[in-house]
Amino acid sequence: EIDSSAVIHPSAVIGAEGISVANFKNERVFFRHHGNVKIGEDVYVGANAVVQCGRIDATIIGARTIISSLCVVGHNTVIGENCTMAIQAGISGTARIGDRCWIGIGAKVRNSVTICDDVTLGIGAVVVKDIVRPGVYVGNPAKFLREHV
Repeated sequence: EIDSSAVIHPSAVIGAEGISVANFKNERVFFRHHGNVKIGEDVYVGANAVVQCGRIDATIIGARTIISSLCVVGHNTVIGENCTMAIQAGISGTARIGDRCWIGIGAKVRNSVTICDDVTLGIGAVVVKDIVRPGVYVGNPAKFLREHV
C-alpha cells in the first residue's frame, strides 16, 4: 500500500522478502514472509533502497519520511512520521522508530530495538538497545551525547 503522493525511485525495492531464520533440532528453519508494506503520504524512497515486507503484518513507513539511497528497512519495522534515513543507514527487522528521528549516514539499528521520538543517530552509530531519551547518540554501541539544542 503506497500513498499516491509518495515518491519511489525506480531502482528501489519495495516488499522484498526478509530473512527470518530459527534453529530447531540443530537445523536452520527459514520462515517465508507474507506481510505487506504501507508507505504514508509524501514519503521519499531513494535509489537502490530496500523496504522489506512484513513477516505476517506490515512494515510501515510514516508520512513525510525520507529513506535515502542504499538504505535497508527490515521486515515488520515501523518508522514514524517526519524521519530521515541518510545514505546507507540500515534498520533490522521488527524495530520501532519514533517520530522526527534522524538516522545518520551508515548508522545501524539492531532488530527488535525501539527508539523514542526526537532522536538523532550520528554517522555510523550502532544501536543495540532501546533508546528512551530524546537527544543525540553516537558511537558503537550508540551512547547518549547530548540533548538537542
